[in-house]
Amino acid sequence: MQKLIIIALVLWGLNATNVKSQTIIASGTSGVLTWQVTSDSLLTISGTGQMSNYTWNSKPWYAHREVITRAVVEEGVTSIGHGAFSRLNKLVSVAMPTTATLIGDGVFSLCSSLQSITIPINIATMGNYLFTNCTVLGKINVESISPPVVAAFTFDGVSGNIPIYVPCGSLTTYQTDAIWGTFSNLQEVEGCTSENDTIYIHDTIYVNVYDTIYIHDTTYITQYDTIYVDTCNNSSLNGIMFEENEIVIFPNPVEKMLNIELKTDFQGKLLLYDVNGKAILTKEINIKQNVIDMRYLTNGVYLLRIITNEGDLVGAKKVIKQ
Repeated sequence: MQKLIIIALVLWGLNATNVKSQTIIASGTSGVLTWQVTSDSLLTISGTGQMSNYTWNSKPWYAHREVITRAVVEEGVTSIGHGAFSRLNKLVSVAMPTTATLIGDGVFSLCSSLQSITIPINIATMGNYLFTNCTVLGKINVESISPPVVAAFTFDGVSGNIPIYVPCGSLTTYQTDAIWGTFSNLQEVEGCTSENDTIYIHDTIYVNVYDTIYIHDTTYITQYDTIYVDTCNNSSLNGIMFEENEIVIFPNPVEKMLNIELKTDFQGKLLLYDVNGKAILTKEINIKQNVIDMRYLTNGVYLLRIITNEGDLVGAKKVIKQ
């Protein structure tokens, strides 16, 4: 009996450890928003409205800078306040919402572990000294077709040959911008096609605006067809292409939260497009089960794409928002 009690206590201790790994270690409010830091090193900022502006040490989560490695600003937040993440020297990644239109001054300055950043599609203005002393920053993704307005010192300290990825069809616009155009390694995201591309398809097909087509052989396509083209050869997918039934979404149609379930754990991104092909949401994923908040989107039809971190398409689904 004594041995059984000891075993039970050990098992209880293991379960308690698992629960503890998911606990909130700090939380509070700041302006109209709420925040929390969990013991899996994640800072989450939630709510509706503008984020407060901060000096380098006035933000309430600064006391946990040695813990925070990831940050997520949820949908509904409309700006990223001055200095919001500055001097969080363990911070590796930040996900910002599509509802944000402004990134303030010095937001990522002295984030010496920040590896890459994605500028959401609706960001119109970016402040000064955003990336000063971000010594390992290796990539910037920009989702807006029109270059966000940047200040004279937005990119202070950023290498001029860092890869900057911009949406399909917007490369010339970025290259001719007074500040964005100073970067020598501007390039479109992978998978873009031009009007001179030769498209191949095996059989005659009939499509409507919501169809997803994977093209392999020759055909003729009218200007009214909407076609998603994989211009890379199949070897670039490294065998990651999902079967149709390996991506499950529910509920569909959806009103609030859309659940996405994959057959296996997968590191990459979820991208949501409207019917005009405009990217409206990007989310990094590394687990089987994921959620997208659809409450802030207008009713209609959307395309959900799942891609690798290198930009290769692995699967797509049509989503109906009610």
